[in-house]
Amino acid sequence: MSRRRRVIAPIVVTVVGLGALTGLQDTYFRAGMVEDSLTAASQVALADAGLDDVEVSFAGRDATLVASSERDAERAAEVVEAVRGVRVATATGGEVVVRPAVGPSPSASTTKSAAPSPSPSATPTPTPTPSPSPTAATEEQVQEQLVAIPTITFVTNSADLTPEGRATVQQAAAVLLANPQVKVTIEGHTDSVGTEEANLVLSQARAQAVLSTLVELGVTADRLAAQGFGETRPTVPDTTPENQATNRRVDFIVQQ
Repeated sequence: MSRRRRVIAPIVVTVVGLGALTGLQDTYFRAGMVEDSLTAASQVALADAGLDDVEVSFAGRDATLVASSERDAERAAEVVEAVRGVRVATATGGEVVVRPAVGPSPSASTTKSAAPSPSPSATPTPTPTPSPSPTAATEEQVQEQLVAIPTITFVTNSADLTPEGRATVQQAAAVLLANPQVKVTIEGHTDSVGTEEANLVLSQARAQAVLSTLVELGVTADRLAAQGFGETRPTVPDTTPENQATNRRVDFIVQQ
């Protein structure tokens, strides 16, 4: 999937009363969905690298890897850190931690607490700024969540979703329902097998099929647009069956 992003100022949603409970539930569900998506993507990347025996799990966007040897642990950490959406990866080979997290996560930074320095008596304590509500993500964060979900698959030469493809669309719907301020364009792409005209028609039909499924799942139609590009925007050279499979895709592009 393509990874175009826009850096946009955070959008803050304030929730009160019963809405706060709903926001916390949505945030918890969204975090679990992202962890599942990153786990699936990392498992595929590890298998492609010949490391399918490495165990991988996520806490948020932080990966923990367990390998049978120090060498495999080092390689696995490099593979998983390259997966889109992963923040840091910690790998162990046997009893040895061979690759600590590249950068401290917010939870890790709190474990190294130092004794607070006393404030001068003449300096007033500043009023802390309230943190933004966690119930809505920025457009950039939503784009990252949509990029992290697996590839949407269809029945060959048709716009009919496979069961796995529909499950992936359900993940996208969960992200969009949790962030009602976001609008997206659904872009359909094909490989170069067949005629350009047929591929353009197929890509548009697949993008529209995803849009219709999202509407069935509760996303309002006015937040969605569908566009097919046929074979005109490959992400890799369309020269092998593996690359052709990569180029057959549906991308979600978050609009400002």
